[in-house]
Amino acid sequence: MKAELELLQAESISQSEKVTTLTERIADTLMKQGEGMIDLLKTETTSIMEAACKKFKEVNDKLVQLHEYTKKKIKQETLDRIHSDTTIKEAGEAALKIITSVKRKLRDPEDPLGTTSTKRQRPAPDTTRHSQQQSEIPQPSPTKKEP
Repeated sequence: MKAELELLQAESISQSEKVTTLTERIADTLMKQGEGMIDLLKTETTSIMEAACKKFKEVNDKLVQLHEYTKKKIKQETLDRIHSDTTIKEAGEAALKIITSVKRKLRDPEDPLGTTSTKRQRPAPDTTRHSQQQSEIPQPSPTKKEP
């Protein structure tokens, strides 16, 4: 029995060592798998972050381009409106000059530029109708007054 007990005890120690060894191996394997999964997660997270940063940069660049394009279009539209307003103003001033000129021509056909006077002048008397009557009327003779 003693011999069997020693045999069983030796086998028990051997089994215990095998269990410890297996436990260590399993723990090592699990640790390596865990580290591998952590490394894989880091790699995936890094690639996801890089892709997100790249996409963000693309979107940001497009937004910057859109902003620049919008500023340029607003500036161009503002300049166009200023030019349009100036053109309208100039056209209005030209129209006023034409109206003034036409009014002058209507007022005084002899002086269409209105250079002699801004007031309307009376036309010269028509002597054709009254020429005979005026010649028949005697002109008063100048009389001298004696002191």
